[in-house]
Amino acid sequence: MRHLKTILCCCAGLAMMEARAWQQQDAILYFLQQDTAANPAYAAAAEKLQRAINMDSTDPLYHYYQGYAYDRLNSPNAEFIPAVSLPGSVNASNAFEKVIALSPTCNFPLYKSDPYTKISAIWGSLFFHYALERKPDSAHWALLEGKRRGGFLPAVLAYARETLMNADTNGIIIGTGDNFTFPLLYVQQIEGWRKDVQVVDANLLNTSWYAGLLPVNPPLLSYTAAALATIDYIPWQEQQIQYELASDTLAWLMKPTYAGNYILRSDRLLLNMLQQQWSNRPFYFVNPADSAYSLFLEDLLISEGLLSRLDAGAGRLPAAWRGYQYNFLSRYQVTIDDSLSLTNSPDAVQLLNGYRFAYIGKIAEFLHAGSKDDAAVIFRQMQNQLPIRLLPYDNTEMEQYLLRLEQYLNQQ
Repeated sequence: MRHLKTILCCCAGLAMMEARAWQQQDAILYFLQQDTAANPAYAAAAEKLQRAINMDSTDPLYHYYQGYAYDRLNSPNAEFIPAVSLPGSVNASNAFEKVIALSPTCNFPLYKSDPYTKISAIWGSLFFHYALERKPDSAHWALLEGKRRGGFLPAVLAYARETLMNADTNGIIIGTGDNFTFPLLYVQQIEGWRKDVQVVDANLLNTSWYAGLLPVNPPLLSYTAAALATIDYIPWQEQQIQYELASDTLAWLMKPTYAGNYILRSDRLLLNMLQQQWSNRPFYFVNPADSAYSLFLEDLLISEGLLSRLDAGAGRLPAAWRGYQYNFLSRYQVTIDDSLSLTNSPDAVQLLNGYRFAYIGKIAEFLHAGSKDDAAVIFRQMQNQLPIRLLPYDNTEMEQYLLRLEQYLNQQ
């Protein structure tokens, strides 16, 4: 009888454990369902995840998805950033901070961004909220608070500084993504780096509010505030665009950027910005430039390290360009201090491999010109500046490619 009771207790315990595990996994699945629903119930998702956390508070995955639920509750998408609140930001940030405390190396499957990136984005979004309310001190505090809580990693900020240093005076840099916008925002607003450079997030241009934060003296766009409010996506067919300038002509084939038949609000604003500013300000796109936000200008872009410069006469490189590129590449390195924070963040590793892409671009250029010896010199410089022990590869494809490239360059 005693053995039977023991067996029954064990069976009941196993059944309870299985039920608990199912309930915990159900909480994650429920959030994922809400994140694609037309009318998502993020509050309910956060509550379900809290019940899962109450059963097992040591699993970082439940805190991670709860952070996403709180973040979506605070701002379902970029259009709602002006409405984010401090309490909502704190709730989301606290959840991701708990993830870092439990698993600083993020050794679990990520949904989208890692917790370090999410913390930066949460407090960067609050910066925009305060900026729109004309509260500069609060906006400044939000960025500092984001860093204090674990966002804005040193290696990511170093990469942001190098990105700004790549641009000429009064340059305009177009890019997109949390690890583009928010680190650049931090180093410009908090550290005062290269405030002559205008950073533009192409994706945020699709929102109703972001263009209102762009400079008006002198203006980047020709639209009035009233006209800006009316700009939306429009039908578009592939067509030639040509801007006549005093010294040159900018001409290229502009294709639809959305669903094969439209261009978005952001595309229209970028086209206007380009028309207004290209004659007197250097334009850059972050490497690698995606045609979806670079307006299909690829044939007119010259790679210059972390950025690609727009040039109406792409292919007619200035005589000093080779030395100019070398100066950039010699700056790209990862320090031991940077690496300590870098290796915990998969997003940061992916971002900083942009240094390697800059080297690879230059190596490819030399090989295309038949200068194998020069390519080998650049390859060795890359290996010395960016050793694997400090900057891991972010995917096996790059690792295998560089291994094959090294073998080719070492062939006599």
